[in-house]
Amino acid sequence: MFGHALDGLFWDRLRDRGALPKTTLTLEEPFWRGAYWAVFPKRTGTVGTNHLIEARATLVMTWSDAVTNRLNAYAQATETREMLKSYGHIGAGGLDQQSPLLAIRGKDDRLHIISDRIARSVVSAFIDSAQGRALLEAVPAKPGVYSGDIRLKSNTTVYIDGSAVIKSPLLIENVENVIVLSDGLFVDAGQTIIRNSKNVTIDGTIHINQKHGTMACFNSTNVREIGIRLIGGGQWSDGLGHFACQDVEIRNVFLRTSDDNITIYNHRWDTWGDSRNIRVSEATLWADVAHNVMMGIHGNTPSAHHPDAEVIENVTFRNVDVLDHDEDEPDYQGAIGLMVGDDNLVRNITFEDWRVERIEEGKLFSLQVLYNQKYNTSPGRGIDDIKFRNIHFTGSGAFAPSLIRGYSPDRKVRGISIENVTVGGKKLTGAQPDLLEIGDHVEGVSFK
Repeated sequence: MFGHALDGLFWDRLRDRGALPKTTLTLEEPFWRGAYWAVFPKRTGTVGTNHLIEARATLVMTWSDAVTNRLNAYAQATETREMLKSYGHIGAGGLDQQSPLLAIRGKDDRLHIISDRIARSVVSAFIDSAQGRALLEAVPAKPGVYSGDIRLKSNTTVYIDGSAVIKSPLLIENVENVIVLSDGLFVDAGQTIIRNSKNVTIDGTIHINQKHGTMACFNSTNVREIGIRLIGGGQWSDGLGHFACQDVEIRNVFLRTSDDNITIYNHRWDTWGDSRNIRVSEATLWADVAHNVMMGIHGNTPSAHHPDAEVIENVTFRNVDVLDHDEDEPDYQGAIGLMVGDDNLVRNITFEDWRVERIEEGKLFSLQVLYNQKYNTSPGRGIDDIKFRNIHFTGSGAFAPSLIRGYSPDRKVRGISIENVTVGGKKLTGAQPDLLEIGDHVEGVSFK
């Protein structure tokens, strides 16, 4: 019944409603016009549907991992094909006596009528929802070169073909429910902007030579940046930048940039607000002249117009590979850099399961509450509750000791947990001249 209703009739009814793209080959598109799909990593314990078609009948087999081999043997048996000659349509729910075969004899059969009712109900619910319509009405960017103002509207899904070349950035501003699914290539396209928006997914974009940053997110919530790959060499060209954003997921990315790979800031320009609930995982990072992760240098010094100091909190970086970190200026060194100024408070941050291959010149981590005269209008408020767990640096390159340093008695670094962190095989167990410097206004550093 599942296979007949939801993996058969469902698609027929979608097609009846005009909700599926045409797949007929044409002179303009003479090759495959269907859909390729894949799921990675492989999912286990899920169900699917296969069909065995004979001259008069179709056997619909709903399978799971546990019964795949038995169903394959069943479908190949001579008895099965003989049975199909006397039936119209058969749905197989299983192979034992507790899950009997259900025979459907034509369109007037009661089981077929019930299945069709189920399929029509699901199609109606799908088409009548905003997210369902967005997927069905996805805007395709077919093979070709695209430039100009690429501004996306609310409730829009865009698919970018693998043969498409995009020469302009995506502009996602003051909208909601936007999905970008891409196999295409952004070349010299400029910085994609997400601003004052919610429920935004960017999945699979590839970027080359972004001169002034690849993506910047401002005052937005529920943002997903998945499968993004980029190589950029422009000056001050960050990878994925975030300003006062909340509920952000960054996953499965490869980022090689001339400047910082991933940044998390608060106020800058016309953006104000806190940053919180940000999760980064499965990331490969390579920074030519900057940090792999940079947090906290931009924020709001309280004023009459904007009286509230800002917070960066609840951030996790898990399962990260750093290929290289290179920074000549000592004040800016740190594969992991918390440079906290402008009355920012940075707290509850976790760095876990990192593998650092090389530091051309720089530090493994730098935690500083500071006043940077180039960027700040006040020192930071503090750094609280930072966890380093299972961080391993090979020791390759010309690295300097990591640094923990506060600013003043009322602007401290507090509550730093360093667990199973090694440099060239040496475990960090305390302040050591060649591995870790602990400066003034620091309290509560623990080692495991």
